[in-house]
Amino acid sequence: MSINVGKGGRFRSNFTLTGFERNDPGPATLRAMLSLKDRMGALNKIMRRALEPMRRDMGSRAPVDTGALSESFRVRRLRRLPRNTLGWRVGAVSGEGVGVGGLGFQLAGWRDHFAELGTDHHEASPHVQPAIRANAARVEVNIRSEFFNFVDGLLRSE
Repeated sequence: MSINVGKGGRFRSNFTLTGFERNDPGPATLRAMLSLKDRMGALNKIMRRALEPMRRDMGSRAPVDTGALSESFRVRRLRRLPRNTLGWRVGAVSGEGVGVGGLGFQLAGWRDHFAELGTDHHEASPHVQPAIRANAARVEVNIRSEFFNFVDGLLRSE
C-alpha cells in the first residue's frame, strides 16, 4: 500500500491510497476482521483523523478567524477513482453549513481563491498553500499511525 500526496489544484490537496492487492498485510488483516462496509468506514475515519490537522490549519490561517471561510474547510472522500485507489481531498467547500447551536450558515468555499490570490481591491492572504506545505510531509506519518492504531485496537478487542 502506498500513500500519494497530490495537488488537487491550487486551493486543495488530494491524498490517495493505492496498491491494495489481495495479499497485502494491511488489507488482509482488515478483510479478516471486518466486512467491506465496515472496512470502508474504518478507512474513512482513519483518513479523516489523519487529515484533520491540515484542515484545522487551513481554517486557522484564513484571513478572518471567525468568518464563514475559516469554517468552510472539509475533508471529503473522492469518488470515481481507478480500481484499487481510494482518495480524500482537503479544501474549502460551498453550500449549507451548521454552526454553533445548530444555526445554519452558508459555507464560503467559493470565495477562497479571492482570499488566497487577492483581487484588484484586496491584497492576497495566502492560507491554503502554506497549510498544505506545512502539513503534507506529516500526513503520511499520520495516516500510517492512525492505520496501525486502528488495527492494534482490533487485535486487542479479540
